[in-house]
Amino acid sequence: MSVRSVHELAAQKNVRLLAQLDDRAAVGTEWMPTVLYYLCVQLLEAALADFGEYPKKTIDRKSQIAARWPSALIPWESLRQLSERWRYDGREADQRERQRAHRWAEAFATAIGEAWPT
Repeated sequence: MSVRSVHELAAQKNVRLLAQLDDRAAVGTEWMPTVLYYLCVQLLEAALADFGEYPKKTIDRKSQIAARWPSALIPWESLRQLSERWRYDGREADQRERQRAHRWAEAFATAIGEAWPT
């Protein structure tokens, strides 16, 4: 299995996990931005594999995004910050922020030329 395929499969698994988080019942919704962020990490890793690039640190990923897809940097950073707010500060995203997280993730995928996984 190619490196790209490994990351595409991981992104697909994140989409399936996302579908299990019920926004109406608030079951697991605090994890939605984080799942979306890591879905975008996998999409980025798949895209970068095409260039033979395999960054392991957030700062290196950010540098690659800025160099290759500058329009993807704002949705990436917005999603990363929202994800970290929950993971490190314990502050959940409200419904509006979760909706924004979805838009940021989709905008990021589009900006780097990756199809949304199914």
